[in-house]
Amino acid sequence: MAQELASCLNEQGVQAYVEGAGVHWQVNAKHNARTARVHCFWYDMPTGLILGMNAANARVSFKQPFFKRLFKHFFRRRRKQYMGPEYLTLLHDEGQEVACGRTHELHEATQSVQMWMQGASLGEVWSTVPYIDARRRAMQPAIDQLGEREWALTGDPTYELWVHSKGRSCRIVRDGEHYACRLLLGQAVAARIQPLVDVQEAVDVWLDQKASIRLLPKLLDHVSVARHAELLDTTPAAWHWAHVRERIADPKDVLAPLAPFLEMLSQNPMTTAFYSFSSLNRFVFSSSSHYPWVGDGLPVLAPAKEQGMVWVDEELMSYEAALRKVEALLKEAPHAPFFGTATHLCFKELCAALKSRGSRLEPRFIHRQQWLDLVITAKDRTCQFFDDVTRVGFIEGEQEVSVSWSTQDDAVCACIAFLEEGATLDEIKKRSDQGTGKG
Repeated sequence: MAQELASCLNEQGVQAYVEGAGVHWQVNAKHNARTARVHCFWYDMPTGLILGMNAANARVSFKQPFFKRLFKHFFRRRRKQYMGPEYLTLLHDEGQEVACGRTHELHEATQSVQMWMQGASLGEVWSTVPYIDARRRAMQPAIDQLGEREWALTGDPTYELWVHSKGRSCRIVRDGEHYACRLLLGQAVAARIQPLVDVQEAVDVWLDQKASIRLLPKLLDHVSVARHAELLDTTPAAWHWAHVRERIADPKDVLAPLAPFLEMLSQNPMTTAFYSFSSLNRFVFSSSSHYPWVGDGLPVLAPAKEQGMVWVDEELMSYEAALRKVEALLKEAPHAPFFGTATHLCFKELCAALKSRGSRLEPRFIHRQQWLDLVITAKDRTCQFFDDVTRVGFIEGEQEVSVSWSTQDDAVCACIAFLEEGATLDEIKKRSDQGTGKG
């Protein structure tokens, strides 16, 4: 594919060359300050076992009447699996990406690169080869409705429009001729709007008015509230366990073999205060409601072949003994259960550590779709914290040094030195080389 595309471009006077290895091949072209790169893909029918994240851990399902579900089952459009080529075209000017797009047609990929190399404007490329920036341009009407509000648009291939405010988010995507929106509380999907007609109204109701979930159908058109989502406003742990009960009632779910014991846990006030997730066929307790999980010291359950038995942290036990052990481990949990992620826990720990050292630095969250990045910024410098408070990225301009420190105290001291005391990146490296950190 790449060789064929390069040949077509060279025949039309565009100097193009191929580079790559294995299954990753690109075609490159350059003229003055403009460059183009086309990634060449080939899609086959999937075979074998497809691995990935278990969608059930996201706990997203919507209420639908029986007859509507039956109608969709028999009459919904089946998405046809595509087989064949795909060209991802990236157009750059002065080293900056200005447009991109995906097409299955060789002549479209060829024409877009040829026009760009010959000096055509972006508008001329759009009108002649509309696949370029098609998905990004399709989101522009939704962006225009937001006015002065801050927003973020993800890149290829999803082009999701995200709007955030104090623990709530709106995720807006293109759905055919219309838009669709998901309303999130933290990482939990509370409701969806499909089709979404008035973007500004949905954002105002959910983010500004902080409308309760149960009132959404009265305030917005085309709203479907997620199953059990009303509990998120009051008792998120109950919301979580309502989904657990649904999972263990499904004989096809990976947790079904643990159903008898999990049913016992679902009636226990101590165990139902915590959250959980499934990893393969294991049921893993967590203090946090969402990923990144907080599970240090908490029990992991696995099904056993023997009836009335269950594995708890690799120890085979009867249900009664297992329940006592689970209660004991949860009683000694390092962290109380909370609605959020490990990043929220890191935020609290970091605030306490900075305060104990008399620092005025203030950590803050930066939204990245449904995820949160924990950063501290001072003037033109930033410290970003990963996983926990011990791994830190030190950023100044285009330069960055990432260090995993031995202790939380070492990480906080280095952060204060960098942001408040003016330590250079080289000094941070030297500090890590002296044994307190690992670059």
